[in-house]
Amino acid sequence: MKKYLALLVGVLLLTLNAHAQSFFTPGFKAAWPAAEKPKSEEYQLDHAEFLTRYGVSDTARAIINMYYKKRGSALLTIQIAAVVSAAAGAVAGATSSPSSSSSSNPNMPSSSRDVEYAGWVYPAVGVPFSAMVFGLAKMGAWNRLQLYQNLRQYHEKRVLPTKIRHRLTDYLARTQAGEF
Repeated sequence: MKKYLALLVGVLLLTLNAHAQSFFTPGFKAAWPAAEKPKSEEYQLDHAEFLTRYGVSDTARAIINMYYKKRGSALLTIQIAAVVSAAAGAVAGATSSPSSSSSSNPNMPSSSRDVEYAGWVYPAVGVPFSAMVFGLAKMGAWNRLQLYQNLRQYHEKRVLPTKIRHRLTDYLARTQAGEF
């Protein structure tokens, strides 16, 4: 009987030790709700709100800062590419001329006639458009739901995905070197 009681107490102590962090970490219960599928108000937060709500450790704050740094650079890429593409399109529209084939068919409405653009127009509009697509893909890859799920995984298992771990190491090294 004493063996079973000792075994039961041992299992209870091991269980308490395994969950001690969740019981004794300040703000742990408030920061991480029990729902598997998070509600949008749990992860649709700005940078300061993410730091306040989920930045309970240095690693969590570094992950949040890295995600928002990558999202910020993607947003800047999209904005610059949009301005360049719009400017190139405006200049191209101002310098375009109707093609000789469009005047040969008078039955065609004027809106559907062919327009000839200079050779520089297609790359000048296409390259910034490609940069905007790249920026959108980067924002999709570094989204706030992914940030929330990675922070949750880190707090539950103390393990980061390989992608995040390697990028976080590089980010911290560059931050300490003063590159940002």
